[in-house]
Amino acid sequence: MNMLPHIAGDLSQSIAQPVELVEFGAGSLTKIRILLESIKMIESVVPIDIAHSHLQRAADKLSADYPHVNVAPIFADFTQPVSLQNKGKNQDQLPKLGFFPGSTIGNFNRDFALTFLQRLRKTLGDSGMLLIGVDTKKSLHTLHQAYNDSAGVTAKFNLNILRHVNHIAASNFDLDAFEHYAFYNPHFGRIEMHLVSKIEQSVHINGQSITFAQGETIHTENSYKYRPDEFVHLARMAGWRLEQQWLANDDMFSVFLLHADR
Repeated sequence: MNMLPHIAGDLSQSIAQPVELVEFGAGSLTKIRILLESIKMIESVVPIDIAHSHLQRAADKLSADYPHVNVAPIFADFTQPVSLQNKGKNQDQLPKLGFFPGSTIGNFNRDFALTFLQRLRKTLGDSGMLLIGVDTKKSLHTLHQAYNDSAGVTAKFNLNILRHVNHIAASNFDLDAFEHYAFYNPHFGRIEMHLVSKIEQSVHINGQSITFAQGETIHTENSYKYRPDEFVHLARMAGWRLEQQWLANDDMFSVFLLHADR
């Protein structure tokens, strides 16, 4: 996220007391380093991710690079209720700053997005804050180009789902027999990604045979988009109030700093 260094600089001026940084879906802990470089009041980091060994390696490296920061990973599905009990430094004293920088919330339908924000509100507590990235609604042309890029990057990403299913389920999907199809659904305010069967075919998976008609699709992913006011309204319903907002050039992406609303 190109905006993050600027945002981190702003936050370094506004965060005046020690905080504990809690990253949801932490992965390789690369973006969190940008915050650590600028925000000197971060005393503790609690990264949450389901990939145990990957997160542990990343947490060990982060701890070695920032020895003054307490790093206490939690191995869990961040989309489910998570307790921070007995994690981090001065658990009961430090206010929590949640960190969810990508546009991953767009992969949740609106009902679950509300539930997720409510869970974050409970996890981070009454003094909690949340720094969250959200993809914005754009022109149909811009959205179409983003998900149907000429280099075929998104198409390869989408088709790779079938390769992964073949690997874990011993199925026999022929990737050449499907093609990527993505479009914006204005009624739901989301990009829909599909894989379209080019031919009539049968696929064997887990001992069963599944038949696809020519043109039949597998709906692989949704990516919901929000106008800033739509997301602020959703956040308010979940118990958050807006503290600050940043918009990328041409309003292509938005980042919100939310504060728990009592």
